[in-house]
Amino acid sequence: MSGNLWEEASELAERVLSVTSGIDLPHHNSWWLTVILFLNSSNERMQACRLLLEGGLCDSSIIVTRSLFELAVNISYINQDVATRLPKYLLHGGIPSTP
Repeated sequence: MSGNLWEEASELAERVLSVTSGIDLPHHNSWWLTVILFLNSSNERMQACRLLLEGGLCDSSIIVTRSLFELAVNISYINQDVATRLPKYLLHGGIPSTP
């Protein structure tokens, strides 16, 4: 990976982390809570990828990247019809809807 590309990826990760940290979204809304938890999970996976790549563990970073991709696919799918798809997602082992 070229140094310039690595710098761009690192800067993008830092921007995502800074934008999503401290967000105060309504927690009484299941959709917003789901989005917050997905963003948190995405941030954790991006950080894990960064650490793995810094350690030269490219194959392991691919696994975490796949998990990040799956999060994006899930949230995109739910977003197409939140009223129908979110309850099904929560019902079938998604993010718990009760404390």
